[in-house]
Amino acid sequence: MARTTATVSFQAIELKGSLLPGSLLEQVARLQATLQKEADYGLAKGERLRERIDTAWVRLKEIWEEYRDLRERAAQGASGLHTSVRILREVLGWPDLQPCIGWQHGDAHFPITQRAFEGAVPLIVRGIAADQLDKGSSQFGQEGRRRSPHSCLQECLNADDNANWGLLLTGDRLRLLHDNPSLVKPAYLAVDLELLVEGELFDEFAVLWLLLHASRFRHPQTGSCVLDAWKEQAQEAGERVLGQLRNGVQQALEALGNGLLQHPENEALRSQLASGALSGQELHRQLLRLVYRFLFLFTAEDRDLLFPRTLGQEDPRRRIYREGYSVGRLRELAIRRSASEGPYGDLWQTQKLVFLQLRQSSSPLGLPGLGGLFAEPQCQALEPCELANRFLLRAIRAIGWFQAGDTLTRVNYRDLNTEELGSVYEGLLELHPQLERAGGSWQLSYGGGAGSDRKTTGSYYTPDQLVQLLIVSALLPVIADRLSKATTEQEKEAALLEIRVLDPACGSGHFLLAAARRLALELARIRAGDEEPSEELRQECLREVVAHCIYGVDKNPMAVELCKVALWIEAVDPGKPLSFLDAHIQCGDSLVGVFDPKVLEQGIPDEAYKPLTGDDKPTCTSLKRENASFRKAGQKGTLQGTLNLQSSPTISRSQQRLKEIEAMPETTLAEGSAKQAAYEAWEQERSSDPQALAADLYTAAFFLPKTKDSRAKVPTTQHLLLLQSGQEIQGDLELAVEQATRDFRFFHWHLRFGEVMERGGFDCVLGNPPWGSELDFRTKNYLKSLQSFVDSSTPNAFAYFCGLTLGLQKISGRCGMVVPDSILFKDYSQLRSGLSTLVSRILWFQNSGAPSKLRLFPEVDHDFCILAWSGSPSLSADVNVSQIGPDGSFVVTERQLQKSFFIKKEFDFIYNISMTDSAQQIAIHVSSLSTLSDRFSCNEGIHTGNCRDLLFHEACVNDHCKPLFYGAGGGDKINNYCSQRAGWWVDYRKEIIDKSEGLYASLRDEAIFAGAKIYVTRTGNPFKAFYDNCSYASNNFFSIKLIRSGSVGEDTLLLGTLPFIISPFAQYFIRRIAAPRIGQAFIETKITHLMKLPIPQLSSQQVETLAELVRQVIDAKSKGMEESANELEMEIQAKALAAYQFNDAMLAEILQ
Repeated sequence: MARTTATVSFQAIELKGSLLPGSLLEQVARLQATLQKEADYGLAKGERLRERIDTAWVRLKEIWEEYRDLRERAAQGASGLHTSVRILREVLGWPDLQPCIGWQHGDAHFPITQRAFEGAVPLIVRGIAADQLDKGSSQFGQEGRRRSPHSCLQECLNADDNANWGLLLTGDRLRLLHDNPSLVKPAYLAVDLELLVEGELFDEFAVLWLLLHASRFRHPQTGSCVLDAWKEQAQEAGERVLGQLRNGVQQALEALGNGLLQHPENEALRSQLASGALSGQELHRQLLRLVYRFLFLFTAEDRDLLFPRTLGQEDPRRRIYREGYSVGRLRELAIRRSASEGPYGDLWQTQKLVFLQLRQSSSPLGLPGLGGLFAEPQCQALEPCELANRFLLRAIRAIGWFQAGDTLTRVNYRDLNTEELGSVYEGLLELHPQLERAGGSWQLSYGGGAGSDRKTTGSYYTPDQLVQLLIVSALLPVIADRLSKATTEQEKEAALLEIRVLDPACGSGHFLLAAARRLALELARIRAGDEEPSEELRQECLREVVAHCIYGVDKNPMAVELCKVALWIEAVDPGKPLSFLDAHIQCGDSLVGVFDPKVLEQGIPDEAYKPLTGDDKPTCTSLKRENASFRKAGQKGTLQGTLNLQSSPTISRSQQRLKEIEAMPETTLAEGSAKQAAYEAWEQERSSDPQALAADLYTAAFFLPKTKDSRAKVPTTQHLLLLQSGQEIQGDLELAVEQATRDFRFFHWHLRFGEVMERGGFDCVLGNPPWGSELDFRTKNYLKSLQSFVDSSTPNAFAYFCGLTLGLQKISGRCGMVVPDSILFKDYSQLRSGLSTLVSRILWFQNSGAPSKLRLFPEVDHDFCILAWSGSPSLSADVNVSQIGPDGSFVVTERQLQKSFFIKKEFDFIYNISMTDSAQQIAIHVSSLSTLSDRFSCNEGIHTGNCRDLLFHEACVNDHCKPLFYGAGGGDKINNYCSQRAGWWVDYRKEIIDKSEGLYASLRDEAIFAGAKIYVTRTGNPFKAFYDNCSYASNNFFSIKLIRSGSVGEDTLLLGTLPFIISPFAQYFIRRIAAPRIGQAFIETKITHLMKLPIPQLSSQQVETLAELVRQVIDAKSKGMEESANELEMEIQAKALAAYQFNDAMLAEILQ
């Protein structure tokens, strides 16, 4: 039977934020943490820990008696400083305190007073009153900026790469801090020494001594100090807790669902499911909301954010709620077997009473009217039902406790970051409810792996450290810019609340939470006039920021709900209703919809009627012809300007009404309800607005199937003309458009977020858009017609999201995206071109090939980057490269580079972030030479698509077959200069590729394989090149053929050029200059890179000489004379390199 841990309760020790988990303090108190033997604390053999702690306790009390006398007779400062130093040295065993006069880091000064453990632990040891630790002071500030002692030490730790831990001591108060780059949520351990000693709290002192003894901070020869190890172990334990919570939530869903479905009194629920009035998916959504409610209450109770601040801690209603109605009480009952016995359902009845009071403005329990998640429609099919105690408690146990070995431990929701909860619940978004009915009995289960569909769509949970880097790269510059333009405190407040932040693929809201916290911190600092505002003020500002500044879109409706829940949990302000979020957190496909209403003036483009899979080609041709005629008529005057929504009186009224709704207060439940009702009425009006229908018609034309039977349901420009003239659209067509709007979740930015778009767009766009997500073929066709700045061949959703933001952000705004690093190097030249003048920061991370512990995205095996850009051009960019070093840790290279140095138009705007000065010099040296493209053409070989088995054969099967170089995968011996076929053939009949059956391939023109040529492999490092004059076809090799021979023959020029394609310089040029790669990126050569290879100008005699040597190599290889061939190859290589006239330094660089 599992043991249940009794929580160790502390009076004088307090943990704030996520510095260390409370469970670690409990382990330390019980001597159950690692490295807690006597020897680990430096005790002599035979000496016991308890004896040493007893001695230290006696010494502390003696020091305290002296301090108390000094404090009464002297100033706080002198006595506090003296006492603090003695406590460190005489009680905690810190021997090497080194006084200092502050620490200078660049332009920043930090007035720390001591350092310990060879400088690794900075301290501020001063006599400061307890209420001044978090108040701004000029003594700890700089350049007129006030800063609290706590903030000063925290910023020092964040700036000092050699320090992880710091200590703040004031005589009667002690704080332990850790490096905390996010800054927005304080994290520290606080000790009230006065309460500790005066209250005779020896057990708590023992924990303090065990935690802060000098042995916990000393660094061994290798590795980290004990505190570092404990923190790392706690993080790993936290990850295990999150892993259990993922399963726990699924168990809770099944327990609640089956308990409700199987209760004999719930016939109405079963009837709704049987009749289809309630779908299995809707049941799942309501169950999720029920779990979200428990999650919210766990967090609000653990953080003491549920009751209004006006309700004092001694108010009897708090005790009544805690002992009779709280989820904390349910959590304790959940591990008592007796509480689950019998058919009783009183606990659910009590819980429903709590839900009811959370949506009322006056609760007898003193609870606030929250609304939102607790509104009646959220779980309207479930709340009227009955639920036996055993099912409710099974669900509560699954999400309230976790198993650590044979011990049950409470989930600490107080210190669990909302983002961490997001990682738990985001993985459940794609669970598929499975309802089985046998007779009158129903059973609910969940199929599929948690989050498996989310991964196949390329959506990955973003680690917090990347989120914080994105905040620094994109949001902080916006905040600094807006504040620099304001002078008074009121102007600064208004400037911050005017900032609009968007995540166009928001998922669980991780980026939005981080942005909201940062904005709230800055707002609270301004209002408090202090760098360290109170928690109460931060929370108040956070709710305000979420209501004004935060916007998100996701195509998954359950992700949208989860994002709202995360924001509600984080931004709850005691006593106030949950923020109204429907207008800002919306469901839709960010990529699919009318972005700029001006496109409507041109009518529906003909590309909408391109025949796609499943379409009837004659029907498409007819629709295209009809659409073109109406579009031409409209452009002559009938249509032009009439559907310009920016000047439409209807939409102006609509946007004005939306502004009025957003300005409505929501400080009480009644106000929040009124705002919700007003917004729902506005949405209803908008859904029937001709302007919205026009946008839906335009978009639906791309997505509706085009067959003989459906032709009348496909809109054309004619229907836009009918709409603008006030005529109605026929019923079947309008119904088809409405269905397409729902199915594909059209999102029209100018209608959904019109107020923001009217202002010029968003101030900051953040996100981690889907990677590796293959777009629906109709979506691809639609996007090709809209996003000219994204390469038309781009198959990946993330590139379109990056392109989208170019139109969403203000000119004065910033954007930051986490994306695969292929955006820097591969098939996105048009997008890179559009971003090249705007990009401000590139942070590249090695993910592939990294140890699993270091992988920031364990689910994928390729590298990625953070790409940040502004709305206006700049000349330089910050570049950071994080690679795995030989010792298995990250090695970070930071540089600021001129864009002209690492972004070259002639190389498809590839962002060559590994470009060095030496590579630049080599590039300049060869820049005046002619290139391969001056005298040769290059074509790709056969692309088999999904027809490989249909096209390729191991024997000649008909008269249409041609001999084929298949590649090493087919057994060919592919070598430089000459290669040998294994005997494969290609069936060269294009008619066997039946596109109507979904088959696709490209056989290429046979002429590119005829006669003499050079074949170059696309992949490999190094790539290989060889000569062929047998008219063999090739499987996806590059075929280089002569277009101008000049004074030497075709064969001779090909052979004389081959050494330069094979040379070490060619490999260097392509891999380091034209198509750079870092990390474990897939090595693939492109035609554009190859054809830019510089070739020295040679005389006819020099070409003849090289050609003759190549013939000799080919002859030697064909006869198996490898030693002779190798000697010849070395001679050829030397001649090829000599022709470039590189100096010694350049040659050393190329050959390294």
